[in-house]
Amino acid sequence: MKNIKWHILFWVPLFFAAYVIDSIQDPLMTLPKELIFFLTQNIFLFYTLYYAITKFSKKTIGLIIIGVFRFAIIIALWIVMRYYIRYYFFATFFEPQYGMLPVRIWFPTCFTWIINAFFYAMAYYFLVKSISKQKEVLKSQEEKFQEETLALRAQINPHFLYNTLDLLYAKALPKDKELSNCIMLLADIMRYTIRPQNERGFVNLGDEATHLSNLIEINRLRFNGDFYLNFTQGGPIHVSRIIPIVLMTLTENVFKYGVLNEPGHPAEILLKAEQNGRIIFQTRNKIRKGPKELSTGIGLKNVIKRLHRAYGENYHFAVETKDEVFHASLTIFT
Repeated sequence: MKNIKWHILFWVPLFFAAYVIDSIQDPLMTLPKELIFFLTQNIFLFYTLYYAITKFSKKTIGLIIIGVFRFAIIIALWIVMRYYIRYYFFATFFEPQYGMLPVRIWFPTCFTWIINAFFYAMAYYFLVKSISKQKEVLKSQEEKFQEETLALRAQINPHFLYNTLDLLYAKALPKDKELSNCIMLLADIMRYTIRPQNERGFVNLGDEATHLSNLIEINRLRFNGDFYLNFTQGGPIHVSRIIPIVLMTLTENVFKYGVLNEPGHPAEILLKAEQNGRIIFQTRNKIRKGPKELSTGIGLKNVIKRLHRAYGENYHFAVETKDEVFHASLTIFT
């Protein structure tokens, strides 16, 4: 249990209040006896019923039966334990009067305790669930605020940036066609990364593929031709839709950590859209030894968060390292 101090703060005053009331009603009541009663009748029953409530599921008939069976076992064990404590333990080690109460009078009180404990456990269950849901909402709002803040920072005066890139392109075009082409590709990528998406935040998969090609081409220029990477596309990519930048982030990891200058071990990137709407994206590259580009690891974490937010459980992402080869695989079920 988390935050056990709050449980202690709740139970301790309740225990002493019960002790005062029981001492008035029963002259034989002592602090040790009250503690045994309280632990077995209140705390044990409350937390075991709460456990059964948290595990109860209505997904299938089988799970419902298991849940009911779990409740039945807890109640039966508690009745047996309560009976033993009163009629044997207390009657033997404290006062014989405890064993003289007729069972026909004692037994109905068991169900009063069970009903009270069950409603308290249910109330606590819904309280915990409500608090947990509120925390999730607050966390989601905070993440959304941070993303919006980062997006605003990324969009600070973009026209100045585009105009500067256009100027550099015009200046470089007469002197170095390769450099001017690199500037144009960079400008196109930057425009794409901050352009508006649809109301759900999705873009055309074909547009994402185009800018993957631009990103690959820029890096090809960086490596001055000593660059070996195969990019394969397939299927109706211009019909499918996807959240933006995810595939580009995964592709950038190939450039950061992969070996790209060995013709015998070319890096591979596969993008495939299927008729049923499924999107498959895979990267494979030999892992570079020695110094690599600095990375905070935030990019991949953000990718997973965005995938989960956009697709819920309808995606699968996995990475594997084997024989110095890194393989990343993303499948989206739409």
